[in-house]
Amino acid sequence: MARVKKISSINEAGVVTFTDGRTTSAGTKVDCDYYGGTYSGSVCYIRKEKVNTNFQNKNRVSGANNTIHSSLNINATGNEHTIKNCDSTTVAGKYADTKLDNAFVIGGGSTSGRNQVSTLFFEGRTVETTAATELFIGGVSGQRLTIDESYNRLVLGLDVHATMKAIHSTDTTSGYMHSNACFQSTAGVLAINGSHTASFATSGMSTSSVVVTATAGTPDYIKVHVVGDARMTMDWSVVINVYEIKTNAV
Repeated sequence: MARVKKISSINEAGVVTFTDGRTTSAGTKVDCDYYGGTYSGSVCYIRKEKVNTNFQNKNRVSGANNTIHSSLNINATGNEHTIKNCDSTTVAGKYADTKLDNAFVIGGGSTSGRNQVSTLFFEGRTVETTAATELFIGGVSGQRLTIDESYNRLVLGLDVHATMKAIHSTDTTSGYMHSNACFQSTAGVLAINGSHTASFATSGMSTSSVVVTATAGTPDYIKVHVVGDARMTMDWSVVINVYEIKTNAV
């Protein structure tokens, strides 16, 4: 295996420049994967705040053969996990493979990423509008359910639980929704296979909804957005369980 290059710089867009000690270059997919980046179009992307040469002392790991790169505040137990470019994620079981922040991930397959479940926590607020409003993981702008395009084939089953509440202290308007969706990524192209709303229990609401959509990006991601109520400002909590199969089989 060729020697992995060191990171020379990362610009504000997250584009990485590598160095072999003599010259700089865009690097290879091997270089990018080593630091937990996303390799797309011969360019490596890493969020700037994720690069910390002292990250190991902020992680708690027990088990054997676990690989952790460019990650902070990791709690991992079990064996054969691959954790890259993550912050505040908890991993258990065996053969989990994740690049997600603020997640609980349990692996249970026979190879890396083959069979795992992740729990993600989205939150946000709609302000007197019925316009679609995107929610983010932990309420942090830009933190989304991204697709690991290093695998040729992925199937993701989503179990979506949404709770919402009008923020005025005397307003009893509130609700809960439960829905499901299935997505598939083939050779880096994400599409939705289908969705279904299983239940809808609310008080004082009629127009609200939660929608998950396949969205093109670098990498592709699943957008989570909600539709609120034009009469009121509402806080939203959306918890999503993601059931995954990752494979490089043709």
